[in-house]
Amino acid sequence: MSDRKYVIPEYGPFAGMRVICSGSLIAMPFCATMLADFGAEVIHIERPGVGDTLRMLAPFAEVNGKKVSTAWAQNARNKLSLSLELNLKHPEVKELFYDLIKEADIYMENMVWLDKLGIYDEDLLKVNPKLVIVHISGLGNAKFGGL
Repeated sequence: MSDRKYVIPEYGPFAGMRVICSGSLIAMPFCATMLADFGAEVIHIERPGVGDTLRMLAPFAEVNGKKVSTAWAQNARNKLSLSLELNLKHPEVKELFYDLIKEADIYMENMVWLDKLGIYDEDLLKVNPKLVIVHISGLGNAKFGGL
């Protein structure tokens, strides 16, 4: 028997779905939070040592003797976090990331430099042909005609 305490609602229209997401700040994390609120298991990949940029934004609240960004707490609810330097040019990272993608229903991101990290939609779909890929930008994406 596991002592794990689940933070993921086990009900809702997205119950049983797995979402892998990478990126930071508002647009993508907020969308992923909505999926988590409706039952999806959301795994948010964050940068090692610093995590999501949202963790550093004021205002802060004290929780168990530590200062926590209230904005991050709001957007991180019901999600799991994975600290991973997401650069698929490193074989070990690529293998781990692809293992996550194999088991995912949705991959969401809001990073405009995915190609520099070696992440391409075509490769993800080879790993998981049923994967839904979502690109989100709060301000537009130059590659797709945005800012």
